[in-house]
Amino acid sequence: MSTTQEFHYPLTIALLHQISRDTTTSTPTNVTLFNQSVTKIRLEGTIIDTRQTKSSLKITLDDGTGTIQVTIGKFVKLEQSDLQIGKNVGCIGKYKNATKMTATNLFELPSGSSQIVWISKTSSFWQQFLV
Repeated sequence: MSTTQEFHYPLTIALLHQISRDTTTSTPTNVTLFNQSVTKIRLEGTIIDTRQTKSSLKITLDDGTGTIQVTIGKFVKLEQSDLQIGKNVGCIGKYKNATKMTATNLFELPSGSSQIVWISKTSSFWQQFLV
């Protein structure tokens, strides 16, 4: 049974491909992973590309399991100059699809952050829903 709560689930980019969407409606609450609503997500990874368009700033994030294009929301406090290629960041935002999301919060990760630890913690978190 699906639960609805205001929570951003930790995900890897590879897990985004497991998300299912109820195609009979366009409401974002019908996006689930293992019966959990995942409209708000958290990803961690390395910036591998940045691109300024007329209307927004976009980064490409690589977490070791895949890549995703992240549109930087207008309320994100990091400056464009802080979003350099090679920088490790965490982002919280709205799921769009397996290759796109909009970040409502973006933060630099400490230099000792490890992608393998993030992947391990994320996998461990999702195990509770597979039993």
